[in-house]
Amino acid sequence: MFVKNTSPKVLGFGKMMLLPDAVDNLPEGFDKSHPTIKFYFARKWLAEATPDEAAKPEPQPEPELTEAEKAELEALNKADALEKELKALKGMNKAQLQTKATELGVEFKEDETNAVLADKISAKLNEAE
Repeated sequence: MFVKNTSPKVLGFGKMMLLPDAVDNLPEGFDKSHPTIKFYFARKWLAEATPDEAAKPEPQPEPELTEAEKAELEALNKADALEKELKALKGMNKAQLQTKATELGVEFKEDETNAVLADKISAKLNEAE
């Protein structure tokens, strides 16, 4: 028997869960004479449905992005990546910071503190943007 969950809550039938506004076939052992089903129908939390209602609609393809939207999305992704990289600098130890500085071509002295190294690296990353 196909039913539709008309309540705002998730309804359970044994191992099956029925989300709000979802339509599905009840598991074996659950029919109109089952006490739980009677209760849900009495509260108008369930309504009878047809198998056609249970058919899932085909997903709509996403619309194509314009060039301006693509450029904006790319800029946001770059900004997010830069922000993550700058946050990662705070958690690095001195050896990691020195390795990162070497990768980016940042000049440093052995006795510089982590904060100074992090500042130099972040300046280089912001410059590259």
